[in-house]
Amino acid sequence: MAFKAGGGVGRPSELAHLVLRSSNPERLVDFYTKFLSARVVHASSLITFLTWDHEHHRLAILNDPTATPRPDNACGMDHFALAFPSLGELLRNYRARRELGIEPAYCVNHGMSTSMYYRDPDGNKIETQVDAFEKPEDAIKFMESLEFGRDPRGPPFDPEEFLRRFEAGEDEKVLMQRGYVESMSSQPKVPAAAPAKVSA
Repeated sequence: MAFKAGGGVGRPSELAHLVLRSSNPERLVDFYTKFLSARVVHASSLITFLTWDHEHHRLAILNDPTATPRPDNACGMDHFALAFPSLGELLRNYRARRELGIEPAYCVNHGMSTSMYYRDPDGNKIETQVDAFEKPEDAIKFMESLEFGRDPRGPPFDPEEFLRRFEAGEDEKVLMQRGYVESMSSQPKVPAAAPAKVSA
């Protein structure tokens, strides 16, 4: 098949996987099998591949005895984000992780998403999120608004209070509204860098 000239660079169909480098890969593998209910597809002294869906691997962990922790202000990737289909699923997984001794470092309502941020044992940040809008174009419209421009980060929220309200029957769509989160009482301050609590 002949390709037409021009047309610009094509767009990828999806982000296929992430690779982390660690001096203690066994610890990271243990964390992510718990955190994501992931399974190991292949493991060797060099690298371990994990997946949690149809893809042959979504995460790989390289064994590098010389690897050192990155400072929070280092250049490069800040975090990666994983989406859940509903607020109920986000909160159900929050509760399941909490029971394993894994708690979020901080939680934020960005407006277009409700997000919980965790840290793995090496300090890598993981965002778990649910979209607030059913249509992607509505989320983009919100991000182009003055409201988002004034505060792209959004207000923090207490996940326990969120869970309590959800289980009490409060409407999922209302709970995910940024203005509603701002009005909630007893909101914790977002820490600059708090490690996740991981059971030994």
